[in-house]
Amino acid sequence: MQLIFEITWKCPARCKFCTVPKGDVVMPLELYEKALTLFIDTDIDPELDLNAVLSGGEPTMLPFLYKYVRIAHSLGYNVTVVTNGFFPDTAINSGADLIEVSVDYWGERHEKNRGVKGLWRKITYLLENAENVVIRATLLNDNFEDIIKIHEAYPDIPLFVMPVRGYIYNARKEDLEKLSTLENVYVADNCPAGISSFVIAPGLDPEKELDVLACIYYRKLLGRLREFTKDELDKILEEGRKIPRFPCEQK
Repeated sequence: MQLIFEITWKCPARCKFCTVPKGDVVMPLELYEKALTLFIDTDIDPELDLNAVLSGGEPTMLPFLYKYVRIAHSLGYNVTVVTNGFFPDTAINSGADLIEVSVDYWGERHEKNRGVKGLWRKITYLLENAENVVIRATLLNDNFEDIIKIHEAYPDIPLFVMPVRGYIYNARKEDLEKLSTLENVYVADNCPAGISSFVIAPGLDPEKELDVLACIYYRKLLGRLREFTKDELDKILEEGRKIPRFPCEQK
Protein backbone atom coordinates (compact mmCIF):
# COMPACT_ATOMS: atom_id res chain seq x y z
CA MET A 1 0.00 0.00 0.00
CA GLN A 2 1.51 3.28 -1.12
CA LEU A 3 0.28 6.64 0.13
CA ILE A 4 1.76 9.56 -1.80
CA PHE A 5 1.47 12.71 0.30
CA GLU A 6 1.75 16.07 -1.40
CA ILE A 7 2.88 17.65 1.85
CA THR A 8 3.45 21.00 0.18
CA TRP A 9 2.73 22.68 -3.14
CA LYS A 10 5.73 24.97 -2.73
CA CYS A 11 8.24 24.37 -5.52
CA PRO A 12 10.95 26.48 -7.15
CA ALA A 13 10.75 24.52 -10.42
CA ARG A 14 8.56 25.20 -13.44
CA CYS A 15 8.34 21.81 -15.14
CA LYS A 16 6.30 21.78 -18.35
CA PHE A 17 4.67 18.44 -17.61
CA CYS A 18 3.91 18.93 -13.89
CA THR A 19 0.31 18.20 -12.88
CA VAL A 20 0.56 19.47 -9.30
CA PRO A 21 -0.92 22.87 -8.34
CA LYS A 22 1.48 25.63 -7.32
CA GLY A 23 1.17 27.60 -4.11
CA ASP A 24 2.37 28.08 -0.54
CA VAL A 25 0.12 25.38 0.87
CA VAL A 26 1.64 23.07 3.50
CA MET A 27 -0.17 19.98 4.79
CA PRO A 28 -0.66 20.25 8.57
CA LEU A 29 1.15 17.55 10.52
CA GLU A 30 -2.05 16.78 12.43
CA LEU A 31 -4.04 15.98 9.27
CA TYR A 32 -1.13 14.02 7.84
CA GLU A 33 -0.96 11.84 10.94
CA LYS A 34 -4.74 11.32 10.91
CA ALA A 35 -4.59 10.06 7.32
CA LEU A 36 -1.71 7.69 8.07
CA THR A 37 -3.58 6.31 11.07
CA LEU A 38 -6.83 5.90 9.15
CA PHE A 39 -5.25 3.68 6.50
CA ILE A 40 -3.69 1.52 9.23
CA ASP A 41 -6.97 1.14 11.09
CA THR A 42 -8.87 0.16 7.94
CA ASP A 43 -8.27 -3.49 7.14
CA ILE A 44 -7.51 -3.12 3.42
CA ASP A 45 -4.98 -5.94 3.30
CA PRO A 46 -2.92 -6.71 6.41
CA GLU A 47 -0.31 -8.48 4.26
CA LEU A 48 0.60 -5.30 2.35
CA ASP A 49 3.63 -3.28 3.39
CA LEU A 50 2.78 0.31 4.30
CA ASN A 51 4.72 2.95 2.39
CA ALA A 52 4.46 6.71 2.83
CA VAL A 53 5.89 8.72 -0.05
CA LEU A 54 6.56 12.38 0.76
CA SER A 55 6.21 14.43 -2.38
CA GLY A 56 4.99 17.83 -3.47
CA GLY A 57 5.60 20.33 -4.82
CA GLU A 58 9.09 20.01 -3.46
CA PRO A 59 9.21 18.49 0.04
CA THR A 60 12.71 19.78 0.81
CA MET A 61 11.24 23.28 0.82
CA LEU A 62 10.10 22.36 4.34
CA PRO A 63 13.01 22.53 6.83
CA PHE A 64 10.95 20.34 9.19
CA LEU A 65 10.61 17.54 6.63
CA TYR A 66 12.08 15.17 9.20
CA LYS A 67 8.92 15.57 11.31
CA TYR A 68 6.78 13.99 8.58
CA VAL A 69 9.28 11.14 8.32
CA ARG A 70 9.35 10.63 12.08
CA ILE A 71 5.54 10.47 12.37
CA ALA A 72 5.24 7.89 9.59
CA HIS A 73 8.01 5.78 11.10
CA SER A 74 6.30 5.84 14.48
CA LEU A 75 3.21 4.31 12.84
CA GLY A 76 5.14 1.56 11.07
CA TYR A 77 5.44 3.03 7.58
CA ASN A 78 8.46 2.84 5.32
CA VAL A 79 9.18 6.37 4.09
CA THR A 80 10.39 7.64 0.73
CA VAL A 81 11.17 11.28 -0.01
CA VAL A 82 10.71 12.28 -3.66
CA THR A 83 12.77 15.37 -4.44
CA ASN A 84 14.11 17.44 -7.31
CA GLY A 85 17.21 17.96 -5.16
CA PHE A 86 16.69 21.64 -4.43
CA PHE A 87 17.79 21.33 -0.78
CA PRO A 88 19.81 18.11 -0.84
CA ASP A 89 20.90 18.19 2.80
CA THR A 90 17.28 18.47 3.93
CA ALA A 91 16.56 15.23 2.08
CA ILE A 92 19.67 13.50 3.41
CA ASN A 93 18.96 14.56 7.01
CA SER A 94 15.24 13.73 6.88
CA GLY A 95 15.73 10.16 8.12
CA ALA A 96 13.81 8.69 5.17
CA ASP A 97 14.39 5.07 4.24
CA LEU A 98 14.76 6.03 0.58
CA ILE A 99 15.41 9.22 -1.37
CA GLU A 100 14.02 9.31 -4.90
CA VAL A 101 15.71 11.99 -7.02
CA SER A 102 13.67 13.17 -9.99
CA VAL A 103 15.94 13.62 -13.03
CA ASP A 104 14.72 13.77 -16.63
CA TYR A 105 17.54 15.35 -18.64
CA TRP A 106 21.30 15.68 -18.43
CA GLY A 107 23.09 18.76 -17.13
CA GLU A 108 22.05 22.21 -18.31
CA ARG A 109 19.22 20.72 -20.34
CA HIS A 110 17.67 19.43 -17.13
CA GLU A 111 18.06 22.86 -15.48
CA LYS A 112 16.38 24.52 -18.45
CA ASN A 113 13.49 22.06 -18.35
CA ARG A 114 13.00 22.58 -14.62
CA GLY A 115 13.63 26.32 -14.75
CA VAL A 116 16.14 26.25 -11.88
CA LYS A 117 19.69 27.42 -12.46
CA GLY A 118 22.26 25.45 -10.50
CA LEU A 119 19.95 22.49 -9.92
CA TRP A 120 22.25 19.98 -11.64
CA ARG A 121 25.05 20.66 -9.15
CA LYS A 122 22.64 19.99 -6.29
CA ILE A 123 21.44 16.78 -7.91
CA THR A 124 24.95 15.42 -8.37
CA TYR A 125 25.77 16.32 -4.75
CA LEU A 126 22.71 14.38 -3.58
CA LEU A 127 23.43 11.36 -5.78
CA GLU A 128 27.03 11.22 -4.58
CA ASN A 129 26.36 11.76 -0.86
CA ALA A 130 23.08 10.02 -0.04
CA GLU A 131 23.44 6.34 0.86
CA ASN A 132 19.81 5.39 0.28
CA VAL A 133 19.16 6.97 -3.11
CA VAL A 134 17.51 6.02 -6.39
CA ILE A 135 16.88 7.99 -9.58
CA ARG A 136 13.39 8.44 -10.96
CA ALA A 137 13.07 9.54 -14.58
CA THR A 138 9.93 10.34 -16.51
CA LEU A 139 10.39 9.02 -20.03
CA LEU A 140 9.17 11.72 -22.40
CA ASN A 141 9.31 11.85 -26.18
CA ASP A 142 12.65 13.67 -26.30
CA ASN A 143 14.81 12.49 -23.40
CA PHE A 144 15.77 8.88 -24.13
CA GLU A 145 19.44 9.73 -24.81
CA ASP A 146 19.56 11.84 -21.64
CA ILE A 147 18.28 8.94 -19.53
CA ILE A 148 20.91 6.66 -21.06
CA LYS A 149 23.60 9.21 -20.20
CA ILE A 150 22.34 9.48 -16.60
CA HIS A 151 22.44 5.71 -16.24
CA GLU A 152 25.95 5.50 -17.70
CA ALA A 153 27.16 8.16 -15.25
CA TYR A 154 25.57 6.46 -12.23
CA PRO A 155 25.31 2.75 -13.12
CA ASP A 156 25.27 1.61 -9.49
CA ILE A 157 22.25 3.73 -8.57
CA PRO A 158 18.90 2.08 -9.38
CA LEU A 159 17.03 3.97 -12.10
CA PHE A 160 13.24 3.81 -12.14
CA VAL A 161 11.57 4.92 -15.37
CA MET A 162 7.95 6.10 -15.54
CA PRO A 163 5.33 6.45 -16.88
CA VAL A 164 5.17 3.67 -19.41
CA ARG A 165 1.73 4.21 -20.86
CA GLY A 166 -0.64 7.04 -21.55
CA TYR A 167 -0.22 10.55 -20.14
CA ILE A 168 0.49 13.63 -22.25
CA TYR A 169 3.94 12.59 -23.49
CA ASN A 170 3.86 9.15 -25.11
CA ALA A 171 7.14 7.27 -24.92
CA ARG A 172 8.35 5.34 -27.95
CA LYS A 173 8.00 1.57 -27.70
CA GLU A 174 11.55 0.97 -28.86
CA ASP A 175 12.90 3.27 -26.12
CA LEU A 176 10.99 1.37 -23.46
CA GLU A 177 12.25 -1.96 -24.77
CA LYS A 178 15.87 -0.77 -24.78
CA LEU A 179 15.64 0.61 -21.24
CA SER A 180 14.08 -2.59 -19.93
CA THR A 181 17.18 -4.56 -21.03
CA LEU A 182 19.65 -2.45 -19.03
CA GLU A 183 21.03 -3.64 -15.73
CA ASN A 184 19.79 -1.74 -12.66
CA VAL A 185 17.06 0.00 -14.72
CA TYR A 186 13.43 -0.68 -13.81
CA VAL A 187 10.60 0.26 -16.14
CA ALA A 188 7.14 0.57 -14.55
CA ASP A 189 4.66 -1.75 -16.23
CA ASN A 190 1.64 -1.77 -13.95
CA CYS A 191 -1.01 0.68 -12.76
CA PRO A 192 -1.89 0.63 -9.05
CA ALA A 193 -3.93 3.88 -9.22
CA GLY A 194 -6.84 3.79 -6.79
CA ILE A 195 -6.17 0.17 -5.84
CA SER A 196 -2.95 0.02 -3.84
CA SER A 197 -1.68 3.54 -4.47
CA PHE A 198 -3.34 6.82 -3.55
CA VAL A 199 -2.35 10.48 -3.67
CA ILE A 200 -3.28 12.51 -0.59
CA ALA A 201 -3.25 16.24 -1.19
CA PRO A 202 -4.41 19.43 0.52
CA GLY A 203 -8.17 19.90 0.22
CA LEU A 204 -10.37 22.90 -0.50
CA ASP A 205 -9.75 23.99 3.08
CA PRO A 206 -6.13 22.89 3.56
CA GLU A 207 -6.29 23.38 7.33
CA LYS A 208 -9.26 21.04 7.78
CA GLU A 209 -9.46 18.45 5.01
CA LEU A 210 -7.45 16.34 2.60
CA ASP A 211 -8.26 15.18 -0.93
CA VAL A 212 -7.60 11.61 -2.00
CA LEU A 213 -6.72 11.26 -5.70
CA ALA A 214 -6.13 8.23 -7.89
CA CYS A 215 -2.65 9.09 -9.18
CA ILE A 216 -0.12 11.90 -9.55
CA TYR A 217 -0.87 11.93 -13.28
CA TYR A 218 -4.52 10.86 -13.35
CA ARG A 219 -5.76 13.27 -10.70
CA LYS A 220 -9.29 11.96 -10.36
CA LEU A 221 -10.80 12.94 -7.01
CA LEU A 222 -11.87 9.78 -5.19
CA GLY A 223 -13.13 11.59 -2.11
CA ARG A 224 -12.30 13.91 0.76
CA LEU A 225 -11.19 13.22 4.30
CA ARG A 226 -12.98 15.63 6.60
CA GLU A 227 -13.85 13.56 9.66
CA PHE A 228 -11.19 10.91 8.97
CA THR A 229 -13.63 8.07 9.49
CA LYS A 230 -13.77 4.52 8.16
CA ASP A 231 -16.96 5.39 6.23
CA GLU A 232 -15.15 8.17 4.36
CA LEU A 233 -12.28 5.86 3.49
CA ASP A 234 -14.56 2.99 2.44
CA LYS A 235 -16.28 5.26 -0.08
CA ILE A 236 -12.89 6.38 -1.40
CA LEU A 237 -11.73 2.79 -1.82
CA GLU A 238 -14.97 1.93 -3.61
CA GLU A 239 -14.39 4.77 -6.10
CA GLY A 240 -10.81 3.65 -6.59
CA ARG A 241 -11.91 0.14 -7.55
CA LYS A 242 -14.04 1.60 -10.36
CA ILE A 243 -11.05 3.09 -12.18
CA PRO A 244 -9.91 1.09 -15.24
CA ARG A 245 -6.25 0.14 -15.36
CA PHE A 246 -4.08 2.64 -17.21
CA PRO A 247 -6.82 5.30 -17.20
CA CYS A 248 -4.45 7.76 -18.90
CA GLU A 249 -4.94 5.72 -22.07
CA GLN A 250 -8.70 6.10 -21.99
CA LYS A 251 -9.94 8.42 -24.74
